[in-house]
Amino acid sequence: HPFGPWQTIQKLLPQDLNHKTLLDVGCNAGFYSFEAKRRGAKRVLGVDGQRQHVRQGLFVRKALGLEVEFRRLNVYELTPRTVGRFDITLALGLLYHLKHPILALENLYQVTREMLVIETAIMPPERTPESFTHPLGDQQMLLHPLVYVENPAPRPSSARGSCRCTRR
Repeated sequence: HPFGPWQTIQKLLPQDLNHKTLLDVGCNAGFYSFEAKRRGAKRVLGVDGQRQHVRQGLFVRKALGLEVEFRRLNVYELTPRTVGRFDITLALGLLYHLKHPILALENLYQVTREMLVIETAIMPPERTPESFTHPLGDQQMLLHPLVYVENPAPRPSSARGSCRCTRR
């Protein structure tokens, strides 16, 4: 549940979002999108690459009666042409799912006018894999393992599982 992170994120956002636009990337069912609309945001767009999350957001929108847009897009599809530009962009719990985080950050930057809020998890130092050396020609290159969380392909509700972690 996003209540815990919201305790921190809400302090970063103005109480009054009147005349502001907000983009929520990786919005899931739209918790942060709806909170932004409650604060008076002029326009709120939630995007998520997973169909079921967009459908949940649309369901909640209808139940709450709040005007929040939802679209099925991933961070790699974001450009000023596809979504426009927003005063505030939220990318919460997104980075550790990405195979191409630098491209994602570039896209987030392109669609953000004023403030980009990024929240992510980090691996505790005691669980971080050791760096290692690897030959590159006649040199030894110091390499650092990268860990990301990959969303599994949608499965029937009877076969639900957790995300799998992959080390690269």
